[in-house]
Amino acid sequence: MGALLFLRHAVRVTHAHPGVWLLAPLPVAAFALCVVAGVLLWQNTPRGHVLTVIALALQVPVIHSATFGYYFNVGIGLRILFAPHRLSWFAFWGSELHMMLRDGAPRTAVGVNLVALAFCVLVWMTRPFPRPLRGQAYESGALRPD
Repeated sequence: MGALLFLRHAVRVTHAHPGVWLLAPLPVAAFALCVVAGVLLWQNTPRGHVLTVIALALQVPVIHSATFGYYFNVGIGLRILFAPHRLSWFAFWGSELHMMLRDGAPRTAVGVNLVALAFCVLVWMTRPFPRPLRGQAYESGALRPD
């Protein structure tokens, strides 16, 4: 969904900013990573767990400053922002990738996406572990250690 929204936006602004197509691989790749990770996680593969943790970890940080801005989310989220003398939160639904130099934020704020952080921890804790070599085949002598 995020990649399609980016491509729709790129088509709309092409006449004013033809260079938008130079950046197209970044958001398309970021959202494709999330799709592949989700499919592999759904299939309960170890690779799916690793890719999902990576995709979720990319969605945890939120940074706004006068010189740099970054946030990335796919689906639902809850951002908590810490700024000087202020704490704010923002719940959202949707997909977006925001990376910008000269962000122009009036105040510097850093934060976390609590939903992405919680899911990252949950997926990490439920990741499949390699099976031990012990078992019936090992104990019956079918597998012998070298």
